[in-house]
Amino acid sequence: MYVSIVLLFLLLLVFILNVNAFAAEDTANMHYYKYEDFASFLNFPEDEATDIFSHTINIVDCRDLNISVHSLLEVFPMCEADREVSQKGESHRYVVYDLENESRLFVFVDNNVLTNVCRMEPRCTVDEFSTIKRGVSSPTDVVNIDRNTVFNPFIQWGPVSYHCMNDGTFYMIKYKQSLDSSEKFTVDGIEAISKDECLSILSTLLPDDMP
Repeated sequence: MYVSIVLLFLLLLVFILNVNAFAAEDTANMHYYKYEDFASFLNFPEDEATDIFSHTINIVDCRDLNISVHSLLEVFPMCEADREVSQKGESHRYVVYDLENESRLFVFVDNNVLTNVCRMEPRCTVDEFSTIKRGVSSPTDVVNIDRNTVFNPFIQWGPVSYHCMNDGTFYMIKYKQSLDSSEKFTVDGIEAISKDECLSILSTLLPDDMP
């Protein structure tokens, strides 16, 4: 009886060690790039300043660099996905990379040449988003809650921002001038929208590819 218990214990120990070894191997096989590596390869400007009503997602136009997607994949071969996506009758392509801080990099391609690059942080939850209050929250408050906010200041009724939650739902926030200052804005309304109604770069990405 004692021998059987010892053997059972040893078998259980071997099983646990093997499981841990496989888990460590899987972790070792996961590959993350640093954003700085892409910034260096694409010659991004350092500390590029952005206005609050421009993209809070870090978007960089790289068409003038004339870099082929082949060159990109030679230097950064471990991509998570290479997508061809159709939207409103038009197709576009992007390559997805995992970054070290759980964010993701999306590299857009047209005719095999890189056009734009954007970085997304992990999306906020619906519960976090619900803390945004009409007439109270400012654009800065919104950005602090959703780091992937994309502003569009050119809508005819006033500035708006677009958002995609971690459950794949999309929202639009409308803003109005604050009563205290014509230079300040507060949230005027929050509306659930479809992916096609999201007039921003968020609508060009598949939610399953977002972090």
